[in-house]
Amino acid sequence: VTVPMDSDAPTTTPATSALASAPAPAAAPAVDNEGCSVVVTNITPSSDPPTHKVLSDFFSFCGNITALSVSPSQSSDSVSAVVTFENAAAAKTAVLLNNALINDRAIAVEIAPSGFTVPPSDIPANDLAQSTDVPAADRTEESVLQNLQNKGYQLGNDAMAKARAVDAEYGISEKVGAAASTARENISNFDQQYGITATLSSWGQSISNKAQEIDASLGISEKVKAADDAARQKAREVEDYVGNNETIQSGAKTVSEGANSLGRTISGFFAGEDADGAAPAPAAAPAPAAGSQ
Repeated sequence: VTVPMDSDAPTTTPATSALASAPAPAAAPAVDNEGCSVVVTNITPSSDPPTHKVLSDFFSFCGNITALSVSPSQSSDSVSAVVTFENAAAAKTAVLLNNALINDRAIAVEIAPSGFTVPPSDIPANDLAQSTDVPAADRTEESVLQNLQNKGYQLGNDAMAKARAVDAEYGISEKVGAAASTARENISNFDQQYGITATLSSWGQSISNKAQEIDASLGISEKVKAADDAARQKAREVEDYVGNNETIQSGAKTVSEGANSLGRTISGFFAGEDADGAAPAPAAAPAPAAGSQ
C-alpha cells in the first residue's frame, strides 16, 4: 500500500529532534605546554577594585595576558589565581615578582607545570590590561621591574638583582643596546641618503644671508648703533652740565641745609627744646593777688 506523502508534514523523527536540541559539546580545555601560565597564591581578595582587575593591571607589565582566573584557596582569607600570557618570556618575567606586595600581602608566583590545564578566564580578553609601554623586543627584565616601582608597587628585596642576573645571562641588555644602535645607524643612513641635515643647514644659511642683505639695504644696524651712541652722549652732557653749574650746586646745597634744619626743628618740638636746642625756661610764678598777705 502506498502511503501518500504530505509535503507539509515535518520530516524529522524523535531521534533527530533529540540530536538537534542537544547542547553543543563543550570546547576542550586549553592545555599549557609552552610555560605561558603562572600560578599566584596568597592573594588578599578585594572588591574595589576587584581582585582580577588588580592582578590584571599588575601582571600586564610583564606582557600581554590572554586569560586570568581567580579561585578560592584553602585559606579562608586569601585566594589564588592563574595568569596566562601570550608567550613564555612574559611568564618568566612574572616569576620575578614573587614576594611583591599586592593588597599589603606578599604573593607567591611560580610557573605552572607542563601540561597544566588553563581554567576559563573570569573576564573577557578585551577587558584584560595589556602591556603597551614598551615593545616586547625592547624590554629588559630590569626595565619591567623598574616600571613597576615607578608606579608605586613594592617588589621583593631580591627582585631587581634577579632581573639583572637574567638580563646578563641572556644578554638582553646588549641586544636592546644593539637594536638601539642599529636604529641610530639606520637614521644616519637615511639622513645621508636624502641629505636632510645638509638641506636644513642650507636653509638656515640662506635665511641668515637674507637677513644680512636686508640689514645692509636698510642700514638697520647702523641706525640702531647711532641712536644708542646719541643717547649715551646726551646723558654724559646732562651729567657734566649739572656737575659744573654753580647755581644748581648752590640750590641743591640750600635745599639740603633747609631740609636738615626743618628736621631738627621738628625733632626739638617733640623733645621740648627750642629752635637752638636748649630746653625752654620754666614759667614764672604768678603774682600774688592784691590785698593778700
